[in-house]
Amino acid sequence: MLVIEYSRQSMNAITLKKVQKPSLFLKKLGKLPTKPGVYIYKDSQGEILYVGKGKNLKARVKSYFSTRRGERPFTPTGELHPAKDLTGPKKMMVANIADLDYTVTDTETEALLLEAMLIKKHRPPFNVVMKDDKSYQYIKIDFDSEWPAIYGVRRPNMRKGASKYFGPFTSGRSVKETIKLIKYIFPYCSKPPEKNRRPRACFQYQIGRCPGVCMGKVSKKEYIEMLGGVTTFLKGKYEDVVRDLEQRMKKASESENYEFAAKLRDQIEAVQTIMEKQKVISTGGENQDFVSLVEGDKHAAINLFVVRSGRLIDKRNYLLDNTSGSTKAELLKAFFEQYYPQTPDIPREIIVGAGFTPASTEALEGLGVKKITTVERGTKKKMITLGESNAKEFLLQRAASFQREEVQAKIALKDLAKALGFKKIPKRVEIYDMSNIQRAHAVGVMVVFTDGLPNKKEYRKFTIKDAGSIDDTHMMAEVLRRRLSRSVGVDHDRPEWPSPDLIILDGGKGQLSVVGEVIDRLAPDVPYISLAKREEEVFFPGVGEPVLLPRKSDSLHLIQRMRDETHRFAISFYRSKHGKSSTKSVLDNVPGIGPATKKKLIKTFGSVAGIKQADREQIEQVIGPKLTDALFEHI
Repeated sequence: MLVIEYSRQSMNAITLKKVQKPSLFLKKLGKLPTKPGVYIYKDSQGEILYVGKGKNLKARVKSYFSTRRGERPFTPTGELHPAKDLTGPKKMMVANIADLDYTVTDTETEALLLEAMLIKKHRPPFNVVMKDDKSYQYIKIDFDSEWPAIYGVRRPNMRKGASKYFGPFTSGRSVKETIKLIKYIFPYCSKPPEKNRRPRACFQYQIGRCPGVCMGKVSKKEYIEMLGGVTTFLKGKYEDVVRDLEQRMKKASESENYEFAAKLRDQIEAVQTIMEKQKVISTGGENQDFVSLVEGDKHAAINLFVVRSGRLIDKRNYLLDNTSGSTKAELLKAFFEQYYPQTPDIPREIIVGAGFTPASTEALEGLGVKKITTVERGTKKKMITLGESNAKEFLLQRAASFQREEVQAKIALKDLAKALGFKKIPKRVEIYDMSNIQRAHAVGVMVVFTDGLPNKKEYRKFTIKDAGSIDDTHMMAEVLRRRLSRSVGVDHDRPEWPSPDLIILDGGKGQLSVVGEVIDRLAPDVPYISLAKREEEVFFPGVGEPVLLPRKSDSLHLIQRMRDETHRFAISFYRSKHGKSSTKSVLDNVPGIGPATKKKLIKTFGSVAGIKQADREQIEQVIGPKLTDALFEHI
């Protein structure tokens, strides 16, 4: 049968290839349960195409295929018939489905949470995906520690404990600025006192930014009450904060503790200053999110106005990928089902523009959303319109950035082809590098640039197998031999990889003879060059003198970007596999994990990458549930 191959880089580049549908998919399709759960479609190479959820797995999965009377969803030979109401991209997806995985859950809300996690992890090409979600951070008030602390984390664990989370923030800078503001209004202890240590005044206490936990100036009960005010403040309930501070100030004055009363007065003034700067949306004190959507050619943008206690406390913008062929309702639904499972600050009401009501959103009710409202007029409509203006401006800025990067990359690639004397512009460039220390634990990598831009889906890693390899040259020759066998069909048990238009070897002139022999034998039509590490000298096979690219040329900047990206990827792979240095910048920042615990983790799982791939239960068996919570939040 004919199957349309897709490309994550461009859905417009379509080729046809004959593949055989495995019978495994047909068996799974017939045995699907009618319970809630998450389903995953895969292609013939095991790549994830799409992640979805459903209240009834069997009905949801079969809705993708034709249900015409007298026609089964698939033929006896395994050819799938897409449903008539599917969009173009979804029909393309159905044509590529070769396998199916699914997970049953107790409720649709649990399925929603699992779906959001899997989309964020795998970023499937046929899912609408929130872009740049790896950069989102949260503020945590750690009420589970003996002396609660406030700090930023990347992955909140909202399932256990008394700790509170706020976010997601779209940048680390936003987290730092918010924590700085909290520190100004509510002085708290940055470094709680350690056990069996003599009380000593910290610098923050000396400048009035710490209540004196380290000196015993405040009891634990008073300190926790103070952090409760921080929680109320971050929820946007400023009137409650002011009311509580006024009561405490009155009690302090009655007790003749005038110094403490003066500090509380300053806190009240600081909160009131913030309130004066914020726009009042409603006098009813509602908790609402105003969600505005604007579509572009390749992406869509969301503007989110966060209203708490009737006041506009935040504005956030998000970009959506893989939006081709989706309706506005589908885009909103995709945003809701990826954003709200990862934010602990759930509004009672979500407000959208008229006609934009998403399809089924019942799963959101389990998260705390009471209703989704469409508006056509009045103050709320003005908020939606203002949000659309913000979203449009954000989309234009990002689109201009994307377009500028694409144009610059194509210009640089054309300049590189001219500088190297190539008649054809190399669309697919593969760059190779090695990483090892004193020939131990050697690894190699292949980095791919398509049309002058990194194509991370095509990156590949190689662990050196030949123990007799004595230097970088012979190890790189092994990597090229293994890689090129995948494009010339030597290894028939594995799917072929696309052939490169240019191969760049990182290492200088010494690579050309040994590695070049492998390339000439397996891919004689593919040009290759070698790049010296220091001066960016370009060596050609059979030519003694190198080519020096002009210092300020686009071609040199492109070569440097390729080299730097390959170095980064190679070092990252080496460290994740063997290096201890990678643990110093990650595990050492996790509260509660010291040298002994870190050593135990590395000994058990081999590396930080091994820890990330391990199941939660496996990690808990090594370090216990509390430290596992902290670990999951930080890496």
